[in-house]
Amino acid sequence: SAVAEALAPILSLPSREIEDALVTAQSARAAEGPELLAPFAQYLSRRLKYRLRGVGIDVDVAQYPAGEGSYDVVELEVLVEGTAAQPPAAADVAQAEQQIHTVAGLLGLPLGQGRVPGKLENYLSQHRPRHLQQLMVMMAAKKKARQQQLA
Repeated sequence: SAVAEALAPILSLPSREIEDALVTAQSARAAEGPELLAPFAQYLSRRLKYRLRGVGIDVDVAQYPAGEGSYDVVELEVLVEGTAAQPPAAADVAQAEQQIHTVAGLLGLPLGQGRVPGKLENYLSQHRPRHLQQLMVMMAAKKKARQQQLA
C-alpha cells in the first residue's frame, strides 16, 4: 500500500505492536440463552508505534476478512503541555505543528486532508452502509436530546 511505501524509511526504528480483534458471537455465547451479542463488523487491527524526531507515529492497519480489503491510517502526534485553565503557549503549539509538518514531509505523507474516518466507520461505510446510517441517525438524536436538556 502507499502507506507502507511511505513508511519504509522508519520501519527499522524500534516499535511497539498492539493487536486486537472485535468481540465475536462465539465469546458472547458464554451468557445463557440465545446470543446476546452478534458481531456487525469483524476485522483484525494492528497498531505499530514509532518515534521520529520527537514525533509520535501510529500506524493502524485494519485487515478485513476474506478478501474484503484493508484500511491503513497514519497518525502523527506531538504532545504540548497545557490544561483547560492554563492552555499551551501559542509558540509551543506552532513548534509542534512544524515538527509534524517536517516528519510528514520526510515520510511523504500528505497533510490537511480534513477528517479521516476511523477503522470501524470505514468498514461500515464500505460493507454495511445501512448499519452506519442507522448509527448516525441514533447519534444525531442523542446529541439533539442532550442539547435540549442543556437549554
